[in-house]
This record gives sequence, C-alpha cells and structure tokens, in this order.
Amino acid sequence: MMKPTLDRRQFLKLASLASLSALSPRRVSKDAGAANVIVVVFDAWSAENMSLYGYQRKTTPLIEQLAKRAVVYHQHYAAGTWTIPGAASLMTGRYPWTHRATSAAQLKIANPTQNIFQEFSKAGYSTIGATHNVFVEHYLYQFGKAISDHIPYTDLLFNISLPFTKLFGKDPEAAAVAQIRAFANETNVQSTLFLGKLFEKLTSQERKEIESFYGDDFPLGLPGIPVPDIPFLLEYGVDHLIETLRSAIQPHFSYYHFYPPHQPYRTREEFHNLFKKDGAAFPAKPDAVINENDDLNDIGKSRQRYDEFMRYVDAEFYRLYTTLQDSGALENSWLVLTSDHGEMFERGCIGHEVPTGVQPIVHIPLLIFPPGQQQRIDITTNTSAVDVLPTLLDIAGLPTPDWAEGLILPPYNSGALPDNRNIFTFRPDNLNARQPTRRGTATLVKGQMKLIYYFGLPELGEHDPWVELYDLAADPDELVNLADSQPDTVNTLLKEITAAIEQADQPYTS
Repeated sequence: MMKPTLDRRQFLKLASLASLSALSPRRVSKDAGAANVIVVVFDAWSAENMSLYGYQRKTTPLIEQLAKRAVVYHQHYAAGTWTIPGAASLMTGRYPWTHRATSAAQLKIANPTQNIFQEFSKAGYSTIGATHNVFVEHYLYQFGKAISDHIPYTDLLFNISLPFTKLFGKDPEAAAVAQIRAFANETNVQSTLFLGKLFEKLTSQERKEIESFYGDDFPLGLPGIPVPDIPFLLEYGVDHLIETLRSAIQPHFSYYHFYPPHQPYRTREEFHNLFKKDGAAFPAKPDAVINENDDLNDIGKSRQRYDEFMRYVDAEFYRLYTTLQDSGALENSWLVLTSDHGEMFERGCIGHEVPTGVQPIVHIPLLIFPPGQQQRIDITTNTSAVDVLPTLLDIAGLPTPDWAEGLILPPYNSGALPDNRNIFTFRPDNLNARQPTRRGTATLVKGQMKLIYYFGLPELGEHDPWVELYDLAADPDELVNLADSQPDTVNTLLKEITAAIEQADQPYTS
C-alpha cells in the first residue's frame, strides 16, 4: 500500500495549493516553437447534467468561469455509448464500425497505427498517455512506440496488491488484459464473482487502512475503478499530470483519461449532499425500449450522487487549469476538455450500459482553451468526437490523415461545416471484428432531427427492429417519438445509417 507521509487534511490542502515551482522550465526538442496540446478526458460525463449547458443544478460553476476563455461546443456527440467504442473513436478519429474495438472480448483496434499519438509523434512531438481506465490502458499499449511516455494506469491508483500485476510483472499489458477478463463488470464483459470476492478478501486490510486514512474526506468511500474496486484520488491524478508536464519534452501531446464522474459516484466531503432536497424537478420520461426498470427513487438518488461527483470534477479541473495558467504553462499550450460518453438517470435506467442513444448518453462536453484567448466563443453546430483528432492536428499545423472520418471544427476550419451533416453514434453488440455488423444501436443526428435504430438485439423480441425519431429543437427532452407520424423522415435517415454500416462492413463481407 502507498504509505502517506502527511495526514489527510494536509494532503488535500497541499493538493489544492500545488506548488507553482513544480512547473519549472522544461526540456525542449528541436521544434520548441510548436505549441503543446493537452487533452483531459473525464469518463461518463454527460453534457446534459452540466450547468455550463443549462442544467438546473450548479454542477460546473468553476468550469463556467473558465469557459470565458474557451471555445465551447454545445452540440457535441460521443461516437460510442461506453468506453470501449467511445474512447477508441476519440483517439483514432474513426467510428466504432471502422475501428472495430467494441467489447472486452474485442479490444483490438483495426489498424492500430492510425491514431492521434502516431500523428503527433511523426511530427516530432513527445507523447504522453495516462488513464485510470483499464480499457483505455489496453489501447495505449496497442499504440506502442507512438507513446514516448506511457504511464501505467496503476501509477494513478493506490498501490493495492494487484494479483495480475504481480503475476505478469514483466508484461504490464498482459496484466491489464487479465484484469479485464477476470474482473470487469461493464457491458459485454464476462466477469467472475469468485475472483472478485477472493480479491476483496486478500486486499481487505489494505483497503481498511486507506479508507481509515481518507475516510472523513469521502463519506461514501474513496473513488475507485470497478474492475475490481481499486481506490484512487483525483487530486493525485491531477498532481501527476502537473508534475509530468513539468519534465515533458516540448512540444508534447498529452492525453490524460480520468475516471470520475463514472460510477461509483463518491464525491469529496464538501460536495456530499450538496443537492439533497434542493427542489430540483426532472420531467418524467417513457421507459426505454430496453431498460433496467430501476426504481424512480433509486434513479433520483443516483442522479444526485452523480451531480455531486461532478462538482468534484469541476473543482479539480479548475485547480488544474489555474495551476497551469499561473505557472505560465498555458502560454504555449492548447488545453482540451471532453469525455468519451455520457450517463443517464431516466427511462428506467441508471448509467450507460443499456443500449440506447438518448441525449444523456451521447451528448458530451467539448471545450478548447487556446493559448492566450480571453473571450468565449460558442459553437452550436452539431459536432462529433471523431472531429477531435483532425481539429487538434490542424491547430498544431499538421495535416489530417486520409483515414480519419472526422472534420476540422469551427472556428479552425476554413469554412462552415456542411449543412445537415450526419453525426453518428454506434453501440455494437458482441460484434465479431471480422464479421459484418448484425446487431446493435445506431444513432444519427442530422440537423435538428435524431434517429435511434435498434436492430438484432434479443431483448427487442417482436419489436425488432425498433426506431425512435425525435425533433431536438422542438422536443429536447425526447418525450415524443415521431417515428409513426413522420415515416418519410424515418426512411431517409434509416437508409443513411444502414448505408454507413454496410460500407464499413464491406471488408468483412464474404
């Protein structure tokens, strides 16, 4: 176990006052004039629950202050509805039906050299990758030598005795994969109750020591990753990023993928019960065609916990930003804030494991902080996570590779994005990477219209396939399914979805 040398109060106070001297001048490469690019991802972060985007609870008041210096994208969409497809799309600039990484059984990215680290590395940038998330960790290993400083995910966690880390001590990638196979409990993962209980028993004393040390500051328990439940502090992850940037060779491309506000929702003491009995009211919505039938009281409590956990994210990102700014580190760095997918508390569902494409799952934040910018720019055009790769390459003065499926975003592109552009989100279900797509949930946003297409899923039964159509301008809460009343629109959008899937499937069709 990590042996703290400070009491918990001292640690948290020092964390909130991170030494600016830690960001002393860094080593530079031959192209030292090029700007750095820093990408910060918070997992399962829905724009629908952010006050920045109009949510009724003040979940992001500090980020709202910072947004006065940012480009804020209002209609930004994830390419996948959970980490495996969503994070792969963010890092490759390709949709899930193209990169083919879709489940814990299929984590292998097609053409893994086609990724954002590779493009920056080829241009002479040093590259840094770090994450709490074991699925993202596996992708970082796949990108290989394109990442000059790959920080093992265990470096961001408390050093509990991880059995697979010990077993595969000389092969951390194998250790990460073994842990996924044994413990993961997200969608399409075959977990085992036996190993989970054994792990808890073997590490119970270590956990007790950690919880007793920090417990007063985290009333619901420490944040943790659930594969298995290994605790961490977001404060430490932020400090790790700051310290890493201190010694990074410039110019650098850095990618940090943090776990909060992903469940379990365990916020810091100052935000605990912040929204309890606050009078917030949310519209009743029809159950999803596939749902978990969660109790409304459970849904309301989970939403409260999630919103309070988001305040923890808000505070720590603010600390990160102000520390970098005060040190001068942002004078020659672009800072990007986004997520891989969202989270939902409605329609009989909690989380993001139900196969659906409603707004809380697919609508995610994107903010870009250019060096020296002092005014806010709001972009209301529909945009996609696959656009992040070409946009970041463009602001670094690098070309967009021909394999990328996204576009350069305004205000950095040479002209307006195409009207009624297709924005896709895809959640394949048990896709065999070498076979055509047979079942899943595909979402298409085109202008103000949104189509959700469910097909081949056994839970649909006689309702297979199922289609939902929403007018997001007139009905932002997606209360009225227009599929029956607008068959022509359904047919048009459905043809575009199926055509995109069929085109992507061509290499795998015998």
